[in-house]
Amino acid sequence: MTDNAKSPILSKNVSSSIGLEPPLRFPGFEGVIKHVKFDKLVKLYRGSSPRPIIKFITNDPTGVNWIKIGDMPQSGNIVRAVSEKITSEGAKKSRKVVVGDIILSNSMSFGKPYIMGISGYIHDGWFVIREYEKNLYKDYLCQLLSSDYVQKQYRRMAAGGVVLNISSDLVNSVVVPVPVLDEQKKIADFLSLVDELIEKQRQLVEVLKRYKRGLLAHIFNNIQSENILSLGSVCNITTGKLDANAMIPNGKYRFYTCAKEYYQIDKYAFDTDALLISGNGANVGYIHHYKGKFNAYQRTYVLDSFHEEIMYVYYYLQAYLHPHIESEKKAGNTPYIVLSTLTEMEIPFPSKDVQTRIAQALSIIDLRINCEQTILDNLDKQKSGLLQQMFI
Repeated sequence: MTDNAKSPILSKNVSSSIGLEPPLRFPGFEGVIKHVKFDKLVKLYRGSSPRPIIKFITNDPTGVNWIKIGDMPQSGNIVRAVSEKITSEGAKKSRKVVVGDIILSNSMSFGKPYIMGISGYIHDGWFVIREYEKNLYKDYLCQLLSSDYVQKQYRRMAAGGVVLNISSDLVNSVVVPVPVLDEQKKIADFLSLVDELIEKQRQLVEVLKRYKRGLLAHIFNNIQSENILSLGSVCNITTGKLDANAMIPNGKYRFYTCAKEYYQIDKYAFDTDALLISGNGANVGYIHHYKGKFNAYQRTYVLDSFHEEIMYVYYYLQAYLHPHIESEKKAGNTPYIVLSTLTEMEIPFPSKDVQTRIAQALSIIDLRINCEQTILDNLDKQKSGLLQQMFI
């Protein structure tokens, strides 16, 4: 995407009046934009649920769609299918939504809007937004609700507690910019084009990841070698040394490296070429290759001093470690990896030359994935920047 300031259809405003004129406008629109409380623009209705819900879940063809957070699309914001239905009797105790309605989650991934592509019924974890058409263009409203401009207001007004949901009072108290409808449409149409570009890039990244998964399976399912060794016999396996409560986590995987933007430290527990494996929690089994000085969380396994090709092992573990974890997981338990799972894991080792060629081939795929992921990340950042300059 081109630089925002150089876009042929957008222009920068160098001045503002009482801080209510956004710095980025379409030609033909100028002056301050009014900011209005949400409850002056829309009507907000909460869903409801028949209780106990289990009594109303049905597989009967006469059942009606029961809309849950888990049914929401991974990309885009159109709800097209659900996994469960409720009886017509249960529907009487719920709230109906129809095609085109905007629903807003008020728990879990709270504050995210979706547009109904099907009809159904919503429980009290949802709001439906209605009677907005005179004031707000639908796609503009969805972009606005998804923006940091609104999300920050939710967080700020809910400050002081652990935010697990948002109330109708909180949503109605949000103040939003309301340009004229023609400008709203231009903003929404432009941001929709940006979303299409982001979605195409996201799909490309996913295609490459699927291709890599298939390639991993094909390669390692066809390894011809009688040299089968336990992982513990080809490397040294230890655990990290840092207490999780003593340091700031380095990213969501809790791997501690020499990246000093996370913390200042003069001593490092490791200075080696290693594989780091998250030993428990939501990201159990995540594998990271790191070479140099680093520290590691106590429940991170550190694999180093390899007698075989380290990157061959890295890719083999990507293919086969998670199935091992799943086979050992017990219902209701937090997933984790015990040391014996790693030390006793058997791996076929072809010649060093073959190991190196396999690792090099797979690293080329990783390089492409990382490049495309960087483009996707930059597109997301650029959209965020656009939203910040349009919604002020």
